[in-house]
Amino acid sequence: HMFGATIASLQVRTCTGSVCTTRSTFTGQQHTALTSAWTQAFVSLPAGTTSVQWVANRGTSFTGDISIDTISITPGGSVPPTGSPTLPAPTSAPTPLPVCGAAPVGAFFVVSSSSPARECAGGGGPITNASTCYTTTSGTCFTDGPGNHGNNERCVISVQQTGFLSIQGAFSLETFFDYFTIGTSTVRLQTRAQIEGRAVSAGQLISWISDSSVTNAGFTICGSANRPPTAAPTALQACLAASPNAFFVVSVSTPNQQCAGGGGPTTSASTCYTTTAGTCFTDGTGNYGNNERCVISVQRNGYLAVQGTLSLESFFDYFTYGVGSTTRLQTNAQLNGLAVTAGSNIIWTTDGSITRGGFTICGTTSAAPTVAPPAPVSTFTCDFNTPNDTATTTLTTGLPTSAGTRFWCGMSHTNIWNVDQGGSTPSVATGPSRGQAGTLTDNYAHLETSVGTPDLVSVLTTPPLSVGPSGAVLSYY
Repeated sequence: HMFGATIASLQVRTCTGSVCTTRSTFTGQQHTALTSAWTQAFVSLPAGTTSVQWVANRGTSFTGDISIDTISITPGGSVPPTGSPTLPAPTSAPTPLPVCGAAPVGAFFVVSSSSPARECAGGGGPITNASTCYTTTSGTCFTDGPGNHGNNERCVISVQQTGFLSIQGAFSLETFFDYFTIGTSTVRLQTRAQIEGRAVSAGQLISWISDSSVTNAGFTICGSANRPPTAAPTALQACLAASPNAFFVVSVSTPNQQCAGGGGPTTSASTCYTTTAGTCFTDGTGNYGNNERCVISVQRNGYLAVQGTLSLESFFDYFTYGVGSTTRLQTNAQLNGLAVTAGSNIIWTTDGSITRGGFTICGTTSAAPTVAPPAPVSTFTCDFNTPNDTATTTLTTGLPTSAGTRFWCGMSHTNIWNVDQGGSTPSVATGPSRGQAGTLTDNYAHLETSVGTPDLVSVLTTPPLSVGPSGAVLSYY
């Protein structure tokens, strides 16, 4: 399924060893709506094929999601003719909106666009919660209203006066996917620190965008001619000295850190802390939190050893290791046995939505044993619905997890492939409305283009195959 204005391309390649041949290429948008029927495609696999790759090229923006579902490889046979995708029925023209009242004298904001709900247009913009976004207190503030904000929202708020922003009451947005932008900037504003006290100018536009999944408490933001005051941070007490043989020291722990310097935090009063005299570091009991960031300083040369169950939200909650590295480390296969050196840093980062069981990771001077890859197979099926990969598989590096299991059927990936567990993809105006089976609980794989850079190439690869002399047929949606 390829719906989205900035879709780039998808290639299917067959590989024999390290030599790969492109068998089909789809360029640009192939469907006209989220609700367009999935298209079934077929590829003939020659004898000796050892893997199949889906090579997706990210477009220039978040409206470039590419989705794949219901993969099947069957020995022998021939490729049948393919049909055209089913297009949705045409929609009728919307009913014109009534004109809003005039903007109050001295209004700081006017909501000029509000979807999916807007009770009026023009004038001073919406002023009641019949609209997705609306102004309050005679245009001094704008809000999404009581309760959580909704999915797939988009509002444009026109600034009428030069001044500063201030947040009123509860403020909570899903990191990365629900956000504000100001003017032509693409910087996603999502935290109090980014918005509180931010200067705005008359004539600027503030845009609000939410995706199609997690919803949080939302926002009420007001304008003022005066910058709101900021409180000075409270200095932390000094930590105790590090243990003589400590493997790790937690040097940064946010949002909670009970002490600084020395051997770093060693109790659950901190977001991250060390245990067993600095041999291990952990996020503590229960699920980790949202918007966490920890820096763990390595004190000795050696290897990482994951203890117990490692459970992180794929892509969005992760470790990085080494100066300048952007590789997101999220699985046992990536972390267990990873060589680390004294003086290097391990960085832990979470987003603002889903939380999982977390981690306890220890240091050791002995390397972990390696696991042999599985034997090649002649048939292969995957609908992304069955948790058929174990938590310790070496073939699912970086792929999403759910309750310690995975839905990737042993496939590996690079960069921004993801599994959507029902419904549409997280971005708006792109992707399908649901999986190929047509239910809101049907999983499918998709390229998540809310992240990454233009032209980023991501590859999804089957487990090792052994296609016999009669060849095989690949079918996928």
